[in-house]
Amino acid sequence: MPVQAISLSVPASLAAQWKTYSQEVPRSLVDVMLDAVAATRPRLPVLLRAHQAALREKTRPVSDGTFLRTVPQPKRLEDPYVTMPLRLLATNVDVLDAMVHEMAAESRSQLVVVALTAWLADRRAEEQVYEEQLELEVPEDPFDRP
Repeated sequence: MPVQAISLSVPASLAAQWKTYSQEVPRSLVDVMLDAVAATRPRLPVLLRAHQAALREKTRPVSDGTFLRTVPQPKRLEDPYVTMPLRLLATNVDVLDAMVHEMAAESRSQLVVVALTAWLADRRAEEQVYEEQLELEVPEDPFDRP
């Protein structure tokens, strides 16, 4: 099957989380991305609309005294975007592109950023619940009492 090289633009903090999770699991960056998109697919349209609304809020109308113009707020300098080069099966690139069109995402990058952000947050929440359950299940050591 043919492989296609693509590049995604993602916030640096998300790229770091993505790489860390990929190493912990261990799974490839591509597999983690595909897992995230597949798992969030039912709620991706809602997540994308919320993401796009948040971006629109950052673009505020400014009056020059005569006209009202939209001026984008400067990008947050504390989380610059980085390029993630990936190699996917061409078929999977076609599926991503169809999803971008179907869900009215602005780009592959936006679709993946929204999916990964939600999916990794879900993973962190699951891990936290698991850790809390482990703490509750630890039997009290009778010799630890004063």
